[in-house]
Amino acid sequence: MTFQIPNSKYLKFQIFPPSSLVIRHPNFALPSYDAPPISSPPLRIPTAAKSIALRRRSSLRSESSVDKSSWCPFTTSCLRDPSFGLRFCGTLALLFLLTSLLTACATPPGVIFPPLADAPRWPPPPDQPRITYVGQLRTDQDLKPGVNGFDNLGQALFGKNDAHSVLSPLALCTDGHDRLFVADSNAQLVHVFNFNTRAYATWTPGKKQPAFAQPVAVAWDPIHQHLLVSDSVAAAVLVFDTTGNYLGHLGGAEADKIFQRPVGIAIDNTPAHAGRIFVADAKLHQLLVFSPDGLLTSRVGQRGDGPGEFNFPTYLAIDPDGTLYVSDSLNFRIQQFDPELHFLRQIGKKGDMPGYFAQPKGVATDSQGHLYVVDSQFENVQVYNNQGQVLMDLGQEGTAPGQFWLPAGICIAPLPPGAPPAPSIAGAPPAQQLGNAGVPPAGQSGNAAIPPAKATDRIYVADSYNRRIQVFDYQPLPEDAP
Repeated sequence: MTFQIPNSKYLKFQIFPPSSLVIRHPNFALPSYDAPPISSPPLRIPTAAKSIALRRRSSLRSESSVDKSSWCPFTTSCLRDPSFGLRFCGTLALLFLLTSLLTACATPPGVIFPPLADAPRWPPPPDQPRITYVGQLRTDQDLKPGVNGFDNLGQALFGKNDAHSVLSPLALCTDGHDRLFVADSNAQLVHVFNFNTRAYATWTPGKKQPAFAQPVAVAWDPIHQHLLVSDSVAAAVLVFDTTGNYLGHLGGAEADKIFQRPVGIAIDNTPAHAGRIFVADAKLHQLLVFSPDGLLTSRVGQRGDGPGEFNFPTYLAIDPDGTLYVSDSLNFRIQQFDPELHFLRQIGKKGDMPGYFAQPKGVATDSQGHLYVVDSQFENVQVYNNQGQVLMDLGQEGTAPGQFWLPAGICIAPLPPGAPPAPSIAGAPPAQQLGNAGVPPAGQSGNAAIPPAKATDRIYVADSYNRRIQVFDYQPLPEDAP
């Protein structure tokens, strides 16, 4: 019996029963011009080869008859190569082992501000402390983020990534929850620290828009969930959405005609004037008022030293009752206005005694209405009640915790959810007001111990030339109400 392999013109099989398989190749017989062709003898292959071929055909038929409902993607490979299953299982085991090792090498998130037993506190003993140093932020690594095993492996092989550092922080604010925004003038961007996710980001207008020239102030709009950034050199207040996308400028189509050198920003959150926006313009010596939609509604003040007049105003703050504070920097004072923008009083004046100013800048209020004023020349923060009486001060020139070098902005926000408060000192004699004299008022023994206070507010100070953000907790006592 003779047959030819399909699609082949070279090989023919001829089977000679019962014991041999013959293969003939057409080129084995060469034609001759002088003689008829000579038939070549067949090449005989033992019957064992035939048996192998038959078994191969049988296995292929078995593969084609596999029940499709129970078909396994590895069945064919396993039938053709019995060692395939062993190799596959070995690969799975290796991947599982590698994943386990990388998981074990992961680093969990750390404590952002670990408790400090010797943290500076104000006022000093024997008064009960109200303000406690918590920690500082210099780079994104101060968020103590966790590191997964793959990143740890990459750092071991190629080294750690460069940290993103604060260069020249001037102002800051929070979104009322977990994020801290820092305007960095020389870095020409806004740092975003997320204390919950430990994520760090930088916000800029984007490639299609002009870059920041000198961002000097930030404020969060809780109604629209927008961040406002004042760029004094670009003479603009830029608006970003909650994810950092640039939306436009405050003032709409007339924005380029409104500002000359905008600095501080404040947003009114009181029910009567919710969403009202204030911007201090240092070159115009005015306070500009905008509607919640960002349209200019009025201007307050002119250059001068009288009530309601300004000489290079810089930073702004609004207390829980709607009282507005303006840092009138080159008049060396803070001006206080009621919610209807009527002048109330002047706080401080030029001098070198407590309650006086040399270069007032950042202003903020805590949950009880106390006023905090940063003085970049005195390198400290002075605290006042809402009547303008000085209560205490904290800080001095230096680089240690609680010391400052040309501080600028300040922000006070509710203690973040889940944040461990700064430890307080129990057993100190009570004080009747915020102060650092340490002497009980007349008629008070000063020996009764009081329970430790619980922190309610977190204070952030832009310590510009130390290139850091210093963080403090405010721990009020019942008698601290202004």
